Amino acid sequence: MSLFNEFLWPWHQRQLIAQFVVREVHTRYRQSFLGLGWLVLTPLLTLAVYTLVFRFVFQSRWDGGDVSTMAFAFRLFVGLSLFHFLAECLTKAPRAIIDQPNLVKKVVFPLPVLIWTQVLAALVQLSLALGLLFVGLWIETGQIPWGVLGFPIVLLPVLYLTLGLSWMLSAIGVYLRDTQQVIGLALSLMLFLTPIFYPLSALPISWQGWMQWNLLAYWIEVLRQLIFEHIWPSPLHYLAMCFVSLVVALFGAFVFKQTQEGFADVL
Repeated sequence: MSLFNEFLWPWHQRQLIAQFVVREVHTRYRQSFLGLGWLVLTPLLTLAVYTLVFRFVFQSRWDGGDVSTMAFAFRLFVGLSLFHFLAECLTKAPRAIIDQPNLVKKVVFPLPVLIWTQVLAALVQLSLALGLLFVGLWIETGQIPWGVLGFPIVLLPVLYLTLGLSWMLSAIGVYLRDTQQVIGLALSLMLFLTPIFYPLSALPISWQGWMQWNLLAYWIEVLRQLIFEHIWPSPLHYLAMCFVSLVVALFGAFVFKQTQEGFADVL
């Protein structure tokens, strides 16, 4: 089976993936008092804390301007939402195969589906978080900016970027059990090395070129420009970054496919 059908577009496994995603979302919150209410409460509380710290304690200003507190919070929320989506997927990826030994050893199971399940379950929370953002913008301004129509053009490349990294980390995690700890440390650093609490333009020009190595930085900036400035990305730059996401996805799928035959022996 080709990498496309098995990894990038497993349409023939859509019912299985849907069942696993529903189970993943319900299992995560089934035993809690608020249940699925945490999907709403978690991003709101996170936003409130970071806004309090960076707006009122550190007296941060967006790009040197004096935007309102709500405008500051909305821009912060976009960056946090995309980062938390990526962070949740990459944190869980190293144990995606390890935690399912029965599926690896005892039955013929399409293992790439496990990564699709984790990423799509995180996508549910990301979509809800951005839905809350759009509701907040409507309450604040009386209208929803038309730039939200560009959400899918950001979501799809980020989805495949995350899938590729997750496939690679899940395969490595089977053989190197320290992978999860390394990823946790890397994400802690990435939180402040990504333009989440500040715009990319706030960095010195000499540093902005280096920020291109942070693949998430570009997509955060594109989504912010679409929503708040109504600016569409440069077509050439956008297509180049989409190509990078596709290459990462293909490379992650290749690593996973080449190593999965040894999973059962290691587990």
